[in-house]
Amino acid sequence: MNKKYLWCFLLLLSSCTSIDKSSDNSNVVSERKGFVNVNAWRDEVLLADSLRIDGEIPLITTESQILKKFGKPTKINDVTSARKYLPYVDSRAATQEWEYGNTVFDLLDNKVILSVLDFESTDVELVSNQIVLKKGLHVEVFNKLFPESYKLRIPTGGYKWSGHLDLRASHKGGDRRRWFLIFQQERLVRAYLLGF
Repeated sequence: MNKKYLWCFLLLLSSCTSIDKSSDNSNVVSERKGFVNVNAWRDEVLLADSLRIDGEIPLITTESQILKKFGKPTKINDVTSARKYLPYVDSRAATQEWEYGNTVFDLLDNKVILSVLDFESTDVELVSNQIVLKKGLHVEVFNKLFPESYKLRIPTGGYKWSGHLDLRASHKGGDRRRWFLIFQQERLVRAYLLGF
């Protein structure tokens, strides 16, 4: 998915909810599938720092670990500071993107950070004690683990639900990382770790 379309999805997400003015509870958001408890939704976090690529490699790692696991990138893109920014790691911009099919790692100094994991072009899983993100994972798994976030899923069309889920990636107040999980026909196909 092109990154410019990602912002369109985020705009769509923000336009799909409205405050329920019929209630005195300002922490409840009304949307067409039900009511979202905002306080409970804020507590739903898929911890990025606890996830490991195939249960072994952290999402922020070294060049040597990524090269050992995946080999030489299929494509290396130089990145300008105007085009890419990683506020969740450093105040400086990434210098390169390493592509493995549609999976992308950002290179910053001697760190390599997972940015986009395309489960269809990369045969890996993201493993934590909470969940295993893998190709074909059904969206209903998220209904059990993150029920408030599940209520805010945004459909993009089709007979079976396709769209995305948006989850916080950290409990830390200043950490603005988010997961943007893309589903096609109710199955997980891609995960973005955003730091906007």
